[in-house]
Amino acid sequence: MDENSNRKDAVAMWSFGIVMTQSSGLTTVSAFLAELLGKKENTVRQQLFNSLPLKGG
Repeated sequence: MDENSNRKDAVAMWSFGIVMTQSSGLTTVSAFLAELLGKKENTVRQQLFNSLPLKGG
């Protein structure tokens, strides 16, 4: 997959996680998605963090 496709997947997962958990916190969303996907929470957190266009400052 190309970087653009990975980013779209991450945004979709992030959006789904926010809706389902009613929270936009990275820890909450990544914990939910990790449980759903059967992955380690830290792995999902890193994938989301590295893929999303987060604003700094």
